[in-house]
Amino acid sequence: DLDFKLVADAGGLDALGGNPETDYPTFDAIFVPLSLYFRVLQKAAAVCERYIEAYQIGFGGLKYLEQLQGLQEEYSWDAVRSYHFDYHRARIYDMVHRNYATWGTINQSLVDKHCIQANKRIKID
Repeated sequence: DLDFKLVADAGGLDALGGNPETDYPTFDAIFVPLSLYFRVLQKAAAVCERYIEAYQIGFGGLKYLEQLQGLQEEYSWDAVRSYHFDYHRARIYDMVHRNYATWGTINQSLVDKHCIQANKRIKID
């Protein structure tokens, strides 16, 4: 149980440091590391016999990747990447508090903040 919490607390892609703009210049560049992140979390949950959480992470992670794909088709990748990192930080907070069910749920206020507002700025410019 403690090992799973350590993995969930680790922070994922944010914890690696670096620069998101250069490290993840496209959706394709973030897809594989984010998929790996979900697999590690899911495996850690399963090893700790936290099967409901393993399911939530697996299902939610896949759903989230599909949503991210859809967002990047509609909005600029810069806007979607900003959305992703804020969304991811919120999921880290949730997981630290043992809530794994929020993966795969669109955060409309973050979409508005990062994607829709950025899209409006682009049209105005």
